Amino acid sequence: MECKDGLEVKVGETCVPALLFDPQLMCRVEESDKRPSPFLPSCQIVDTCSPAAAANQCTQIVPERNNSECTLKESTDTWGRKRVDETNCGQPQPYKITITPPGSKPIEFNFNGEEYRAPYKNEKGENIGYIAYSLPKEYIYYHDDKAKTSFLDMKDGTHVVKKIRSDSDYVTTFTHDGETFFTQKATAKGRTDTATYADGSVRVAQYNSDERLMKQTITHKDGTVTSLSRAKDGSLEGTRKDKHNRVIEDVVMVSDYPMHKPGSDDPDAEYLVFRNRRDGEMRAVAMPTDIKYDRNAQFQPLSYDANLGTLSLVNKDGSTVIESSQGRTEVRAKNGFVVGSTVSGELSFSWPDGDASGKKAVVVRPDLCGAQLNQDETVDRWCREIEDKAINEKLEPTEKSFLKAHADIVDTRDFLEIHRRFRGDETKLRNFYSKLSEIDTVTGLSQSEKNALYKNLMHHVAHPDEVVQGRSPTCNVAVLQIEMAKERPTEYVDFIVDALNADGKPYKSVGGKTVRFDEVNLKMTDLSGRDLASRVFQTAALQLNFYPNSFKNTVDGTGKYGRSQKDFDGLNTANIAELRYQLTGEETGECWISSADDLEKALQANGGKPVVIRVNGDQPPFTKEEEKSDRKGSGSHVVILNSVESGTPRKARISNPWGPSASSDGNGLTMSIDELFKNMQFDTESDFGILLLPGKRGTTGTIVNGKYEPL
Repeated sequence: MECKDGLEVKVGETCVPALLFDPQLMCRVEESDKRPSPFLPSCQIVDTCSPAAAANQCTQIVPERNNSECTLKESTDTWGRKRVDETNCGQPQPYKITITPPGSKPIEFNFNGEEYRAPYKNEKGENIGYIAYSLPKEYIYYHDDKAKTSFLDMKDGTHVVKKIRSDSDYVTTFTHDGETFFTQKATAKGRTDTATYADGSVRVAQYNSDERLMKQTITHKDGTVTSLSRAKDGSLEGTRKDKHNRVIEDVVMVSDYPMHKPGSDDPDAEYLVFRNRRDGEMRAVAMPTDIKYDRNAQFQPLSYDANLGTLSLVNKDGSTVIESSQGRTEVRAKNGFVVGSTVSGELSFSWPDGDASGKKAVVVRPDLCGAQLNQDETVDRWCREIEDKAINEKLEPTEKSFLKAHADIVDTRDFLEIHRRFRGDETKLRNFYSKLSEIDTVTGLSQSEKNALYKNLMHHVAHPDEVVQGRSPTCNVAVLQIEMAKERPTEYVDFIVDALNADGKPYKSVGGKTVRFDEVNLKMTDLSGRDLASRVFQTAALQLNFYPNSFKNTVDGTGKYGRSQKDFDGLNTANIAELRYQLTGEETGECWISSADDLEKALQANGGKPVVIRVNGDQPPFTKEEEKSDRKGSGSHVVILNSVESGTPRKARISNPWGPSASSDGNGLTMSIDELFKNMQFDTESDFGILLLPGKRGTTGTIVNGKYEPL
């Protein structure tokens, strides 16, 4: 899109009149009242420059033609001090900020390109250092060049002192009422933070020179000690020991839940998930907020449901926030009303007794397709194709009976989305719910496990892209799980139910292989973050793959296989093709492709159905250029190619078992088809990528005349 030169500026993909664009606020300005409007997400609507308005959120709007003019903004900062900002028109920030502390002279801070500084002088008027005004906290701190010391006082009376030997060698202490509660010691090799929290717990965290958390020890107020260290695969794992140095729990630090913790200064420091070695019970604790700015910070217990794979927190108003590693957040009010959202943009709602207009549940997808469950148990659904549209569509009898029999278990939003995905097809709905109902007859499961399995399977079929491998190296079987939930939902449920119902007897797969499942190991809780259905499917698929040799899931979710009990580290594409045959009865071969165009041809050769492709999880677009994935099994990774969307550039839509939000740009579902193919080549010496297409298993081939041809 080209904008009119000199008259318009480009904001995103939109041309905006230059006179109505304020570069400081990065949004459009309404001509009528000269204030920002919600044109971009970063817009802040401010009516006046009153003390009630947050600092830096209000400004005089000066037209572009008056570039010589300077704007002055007077306000009161968050410390109650008079603040005056002087800004050259069109500049993104003030060149000077003047602060007048109560009872003191004004201090003029000039911007030096990095921060706002003023001269620091002694009683004789000699320059001994500088005074800095630090944003956004609005601290004023003093630096003495001769003493090589910086200090400041915070609002709550905390005194901060930093003694500097060099840029990378210093000690900073935070003290309140004579008690030191935080110390940071840094050298060229890294730094060590020691924090004493309000509940008496003490955390010692060690970082390397790249600011990466490598090890931490937490001494709890009950005398137990939690120790974690960075493993070879990048994960932070460890144990919790009692006063007698006996291990009582295994623990992992996780950060793949979207629950936001304001103040956290470490992206790794999100949650600790514990698993009791005696009974397998699990719990979770949220890491404290940044103690430097909150002396009352402490570890916060959360509710962790290992079978649902969710964390939950009850707010002061009685509502409950429930989150999953798949990027889904739900808020459940005390009256049962639920609002859900996902990182991909879906919104959903459910009312236990219906709302005033007769709705029981609504799901609206990012593409604006959706559905509504009415109180009279009919469904309205909508999307682009005529087959996707219906008004007051009746439920299939088996579907309706299932809803009635499991009303206390069913999430009506998942129930609704399954109906929408099946397009109301009565045969598909009848077969699916008939098979799903067999969970009631599974022996060896508690009622709570059965309830969780119902919820898991319905959610997987409603939202296949939210099936994840968690922190396990099982992308190789998770892609088959996603594919079956998408394309073969009844067979997907059938495999899990039959595996759990085998009762030690031989199970014969669709492909004809016989295996004896270890049902106890299938449902074992672990630290992977996977829900019950995913643990069962992925473990059962690997037990099927390795039989007559063994495969056992382990506490950390890695798994061990064979007589020597080696750590599981994945399957190659030939193994995946063979396992796919055993699960579905459909043969596939390894197909070599030599261009991005071949990805489209592969979809056509597969009848438009999803295709399993091999990618490099350590390289863009699956990770940032400057970072390397910490996930187990990364490097050689597999995802599902769902479609290729036209446009410039062409976009590939994929399903990633790392989860919907797992990519360098925060959106794991779409990426450039050219970037994707480049990634599939792994290195510059390889000119091909690998995917699976229908063909004789055990063969390698290419696409010839729109079909897979073995070499």
